[in-house]
Amino acid sequence: MGKINHKSSSHIKFIDKIVNLKWLIIALAILFIGLGLLFLSNIMLNPLWFKLTETIGISLLPIGSFLLIYEYGMRKEYQNLIRQEFDESLKELACRCGQCEKYGLISLNIIRDSKLIENVFKNAKFGESISLLGVALADLLTYDSKEALINAAERGSIIKLLYLNPYCEEAEKHSLVEGQGIDDVKQDIEKTDKYLKKHKNKYPGTLSINNYTSMPKHFILIYKDGVYIGNYLNGQRGNRCPHFMFSPNSPIAKKYISHFNKVWDNSTPI
Repeated sequence: MGKINHKSSSHIKFIDKIVNLKWLIIALAILFIGLGLLFLSNIMLNPLWFKLTETIGISLLPIGSFLLIYEYGMRKEYQNLIRQEFDESLKELACRCGQCEKYGLISLNIIRDSKLIENVFKNAKFGESISLLGVALADLLTYDSKEALINAAERGSIIKLLYLNPYCEEAEKHSLVEGQGIDDVKQDIEKTDKYLKKHKNKYPGTLSINNYTSMPKHFILIYKDGVYIGNYLNGQRGNRCPHFMFSPNSPIAKKYISHFNKVWDNSTPI
């Protein structure tokens, strides 16, 4: 015999009780209808309609009152059940938070947070390192992000940018994974390439830019406060995939930092 899921049972009981709040609505509706019919009976000129509306109205009042009293009496049970469910949810949340803390998970996003990337460059100070790995790094090409990147390089932040070589075989393969045409992927990368090449030589000590030719697997942003990670999913643009922020010293973050370093070591400066 399988184990009974007490948590699921509690949820079902909770939902059943909440659904039973319909009796409050029904009780109030009956009372209002009864009062309404009594009011109408006073303005009825036809004796037959007067008697009919009065009789129905008087009959509905005790029914509605009984249901309302019953509902009020049961309200304490609803409150206790809600309180119990809330306490259980808090315990479950605390347990999950403990797991998140254990593995260093700070936050998650359903899609990539481009503003977060921009703010990392905006807030970077002299000597702080920022490493960024992606396919086209298109997040850097908005006006504010361009300004944030260049200002960070001027302040003396140590920046490593690593993106896919648009002419390698893996670029075509990746376009199939995303469900895009190879020309679209190439154009996205070439826009980044053209912009960064204009600025690279202005900041030789702080801005390093490389191309890689291996199959893209992850978007990775590494900076002092965290490691921001997104995995490329079949049929999805990279910026539309879920992303996770981990503490930079967590075991998971260290694996992605190692991955970045290995890709960097096998990449080519532009």
